[in-house]
Amino acid sequence: MIHQIAGNGRLNTFINRCLDCVHPHDRSKFISRFNQLSGAPDKELQSSNTFRELMLGAYLKHCGLKARHSLKIGPKKLTPDWSVVGDKMTVKAIVELYSFHIDAINQNKIDQQLQTRLVATYHPDENISRDDRLYARLCEKADKYQSLAKEFELPYVIAVFCTFEVAMDLNETKVCIFNEQRPFFEKYPEVSGMLHIEESGGTYIFNSIGNLKAQRPLELPNGRLYLSDAKSDLQMDFSSAGPIS
Repeated sequence: MIHQIAGNGRLNTFINRCLDCVHPHDRSKFISRFNQLSGAPDKELQSSNTFRELMLGAYLKHCGLKARHSLKIGPKKLTPDWSVVGDKMTVKAIVELYSFHIDAINQNKIDQQLQTRLVATYHPDENISRDDRLYARLCEKADKYQSLAKEFELPYVIAVFCTFEVAMDLNETKVCIFNEQRPFFEKYPEVSGMLHIEESGGTYIFNSIGNLKAQRPLELPNGRLYLSDAKSDLQMDFSSAGPIS
């Protein structure tokens, strides 16, 4: 069954192919969430964030992993975005997504300019540096599930989707987390690594960044997720299949 979620036909096909990749129970939850956002004032933002969570699940599926969305774990019932599970639903690892957007001041500037012209100009670091903002958000994500990963001895990966407007590429993300003045991975050995995600022409590019000081390493491949031109099937091309590096 094809669900009408996005107005753009190719994006709608992409979403439906991703839905095919996740557990039926999770599929129903995602469809319900998309439907609930239909009248929301921030529909575009929330729908995009929901799509990225779904796409991350499709990536994990193509990696050969069995993953479930928002499972309640531990006495505090914490719900990381994705839990990698075993045959008996034993949680083996957790993966949390953060969508990194442009700051609110720049977003308002972009919106105002696009009301009267086709192109907007702005400087992404004009108000507060992207490096500082990303580092702060990563620390929030790490703090949220640090004790869970430690208590249950779970590998923990933080995935970061960098939007087009924020213009934060892989090398800039590495500069942020490997900053000698505030080395992120040294501060959080519970974090096994990061997954940097960006979009280019309808292709979603996944690059792993490993924590060499991780208490529990996790192997994830780099790759590109896209729709094939011939049959509009979801394809994953892995550029490497080794550990996070």
